[in-house]
Amino acid sequence: MCAPQGSNNDFGDSPREGSHPSSLEEDICVEKVAGTGGCDESREWDEFDRVSGAWDVGGAVQLQHNLTVRMGRVAVQVSSDDDDVFGASVNDFRRLADQLAWDFPSGVVTVHLDRKKALVFVPGRETNACALSTALSWAKHFAALTIAIRTRAGKIEFSVLDVMWFPGQSSRLPFFQGRFLSAVRALGVE
Repeated sequence: MCAPQGSNNDFGDSPREGSHPSSLEEDICVEKVAGTGGCDESREWDEFDRVSGAWDVGGAVQLQHNLTVRMGRVAVQVSSDDDDVFGASVNDFRRLADQLAWDFPSGVVTVHLDRKKALVFVPGRETNACALSTALSWAKHFAALTIAIRTRAGKIEFSVLDVMWFPGQSSRLPFFQGRFLSAVRALGVE
């Protein structure tokens, strides 16, 4: 279940920061355990690690029986030392979702691999923080653009993900990468 993110500027302000879920979240987890396999947080962290591990190798990684991601790095790297660069703020991804509203009316899913957080940006709506599997399932069902980011050697790196049902499925990764690069350039990032 996604939780509204509000107007925070940083992935660090995500509602997933607390160590214990609220009683409402406990009720939701009980429902999930009964119906969909549970709220095992270690499984979610493992999914982040598996996506992160596939970063350099590329190809596809199957996270669940009906959830596979294919990664394609893009040639946009910006210094993470400056707060004014693209990718340093949640607002950058809100602008990106607005920029891509014609191509992806369902929005943009951003996965921050270092912070192990996933946010969903839909044009004209509140930002939502979600579990990784929830965000990726949503992207798969509604053909949203999915971006993974991480910081390496003082630079923010980007990878576009094609979320698919199973390995070997026809990929739209080149289309997603092209739309992402065009939108980032339109926002003034080189």
